[in-house]
Amino acid sequence: MTAANSRLILGGLFLLAVWHSLDVSNPKAWTFRELKRDLRGLAAKSNNRDEPLILSGLNATSPVRCHNNASYCCGLWNVTADDWWMHHPDWEVVHEDSFKFCFAPVQNDTKRAFIRDLHWLQWQFDIDESSTNEISSLERPLPSNYNFSVNCSDMRATVNINSGYGASLMWLIHSFWEAYTQRKPFQTIQKWPWLYTFSRPDNNSTWANCKERDQTCFYLPISPCSREDKNQPRYEKRPENGNETQVMQRLWIEEYLSRPKQFLRQQLYHLRQPIEHTLRKNGCLAMHVRRGDAGAPKPPYRRYAAVQEYLDQVPNLTANTTIFLLTDDASTIEEVRQHHASKHHWVYTNKIRVHGVEQGFNNHIPAHSSGPDELAYISVEQELASKYCDSLVHGRSGYAYTLFERMKSTGRPIQTYYLETRVLPRSANPFKGKPQERAAFLMQQVQDLYQKQNESNAQLVS
Repeated sequence: MTAANSRLILGGLFLLAVWHSLDVSNPKAWTFRELKRDLRGLAAKSNNRDEPLILSGLNATSPVRCHNNASYCCGLWNVTADDWWMHHPDWEVVHEDSFKFCFAPVQNDTKRAFIRDLHWLQWQFDIDESSTNEISSLERPLPSNYNFSVNCSDMRATVNINSGYGASLMWLIHSFWEAYTQRKPFQTIQKWPWLYTFSRPDNNSTWANCKERDQTCFYLPISPCSREDKNQPRYEKRPENGNETQVMQRLWIEEYLSRPKQFLRQQLYHLRQPIEHTLRKNGCLAMHVRRGDAGAPKPPYRRYAAVQEYLDQVPNLTANTTIFLLTDDASTIEEVRQHHASKHHWVYTNKIRVHGVEQGFNNHIPAHSSGPDELAYISVEQELASKYCDSLVHGRSGYAYTLFERMKSTGRPIQTYYLETRVLPRSANPFKGKPQERAAFLMQQVQDLYQKQNESNAQLVS
């Protein structure tokens, strides 16, 4: 008997045992069997014929169906479960496919207790009130007219800032954490539009139109309190270091604050498909190359570093290394294709990218793209890198900071390699008011590095 045949027989016996251990005449048992297969990666396929049977009758008042003694609760993409997840923050997404998604309770007891306490502080609502022993009760969201008893007059607040993904998120996270440490409810004040809500200049329609024009367009509400500016006590905190417990609490606050609404989760699911299998199979090194408006002669003063400089920071790279390239600039992709394509296995998203400083300082949305599209790709990159990459090489960037924090939150050991991309202000002073000239100068430095490298290699050969 060959080894291949042995594996087939053992696999068949395992599946046969699973089959007999379940009541397959029961649609819920069948659902759990299919879900377990999905989660274990065993023939993870959805069956069109079974979908209506598995999750039939879902609606706004019962948007999920719970299985296996409430070990999992699943829903369909065409029935929104946002109101359900909003008040079950101690559950997390564990499965998504083209038809359905499933939640399961957070497994980390410390994290679960923290999230429950945070949610109580924000809403004065005890999650246990919606988690009775009856599964039918668990499957229902709170009524829309539920009367929360939170004291909004005692809340703390901060305005959202119109900046890039990393800077905007860090601002809110640290302000939220300050409020939590003082046992005060927290809310964001609506003031400026967020750049990721803007549509294409020639098209006002987008898959994420939203009148609020800020982070609340994409993420679940965090408080029942008004977002109007009523001179509430403000927190305007920049990131600070802390002990291990404080760092983990801020990471959990980030997850709570940025739980994506269902329409965004579905968009992210589709964007993941072209590359997730490769990253899951091979693992990866995440490489973040920040260019774009970093070429502008404004603080924080930075330079464009060559991809080769990032590679030089990482020891023991081989041709088999899978590098998940995260970059805002099209020049980085062109550089990899020209100088590094055959040396490593490169993976990157197919998003539209900026060309230098063409969009101006602090405008991270490429021409011919839109804010929601850019945010969706950023979210996918951060999700996949934190899920499958065990190391990160990066320069100075808020995006890289938030990614590293998210990678750490998985509990896996994460190796980081830092390339200094900051420069002295005096190096940018000659280009004051001339961002295009400085960006061209920085790109020329990148090209010069490869020219010197080629000349050196030619001398060795001769």
